[in-house]
Amino acid sequence: MLDQFDDAPSHYLVLEHCNGKDLRSFVAEHGARSENEVIGIAKQLCKIMIYLHSQSPAVLHRDLTPENVMRSDDGQIQLIDFGAAHQFLEGITGTVIGKQSYIAPEQLRGQASPRSDIYSFGCTLYFLLTGHDPRALSIAVPSSQVKVSHELDELISSLTEFEETERPQSFGDVLEELNRFDRNKFTTMPVKSQQQVSELIKPPAGVNKVNEANVSVEAGNQDAREVHETQPHQSEEIPASGESLIIKIVSRSKELVE
Repeated sequence: MLDQFDDAPSHYLVLEHCNGKDLRSFVAEHGARSENEVIGIAKQLCKIMIYLHSQSPAVLHRDLTPENVMRSDDGQIQLIDFGAAHQFLEGITGTVIGKQSYIAPEQLRGQASPRSDIYSFGCTLYFLLTGHDPRALSIAVPSSQVKVSHELDELISSLTEFEETERPQSFGDVLEELNRFDRNKFTTMPVKSQQQVSELIKPPAGVNKVNEANVSVEAGNQDAREVHETQPHQSEEIPASGESLIIKIVSRSKELVE
């Protein structure tokens, strides 16, 4: 995101045009990624999210998934699809947008916060390491699928804690932890047994199972949209490489009242 501005009653985001493949397509073609590569991607994403969350008020992406992270041919990472993004107003209940395996529990209740993006970020790292989507509304445990260092396994689990207060406070804290990885030697963990994983990912009592379909429900709106679309997005004009794209975000004032 290069800039944002208002022209009442609408809000606009200026996005840089990028070439490359989204991470889901990249993993489908090349397989799960190495730990070192995942850490490199994670650091780039942290810097992007630090910028978004440092805006006043903070800009929440709310749909940080492998489909919405682009990787250029030279390995540079860019975040796309800000159609779900909105400014964070603490205590306000708004829209529920997200994909089943990547949406934070509080976001499912329409109460997204900066730590909701941290949850989705952790789920995305799990996908990169394992090549599989994480289990919905659960703590993501990469060592349940692949051999991974204890440090990264613990970090991803902490990013996807069910209670948002148990997650790292900010992407700045996450980046600091990732930078410490460079100075420490990893201890590779064996793949966890199914029983060990079940004990870790069991949600708190009273939490209902999520529907099998991907979640993308507009609060109070019967016209919910499917998150995984079968048809490609259509646009009137695609800017040439290096040009900027301006996306109009329709005023969401109706979301602020339930």
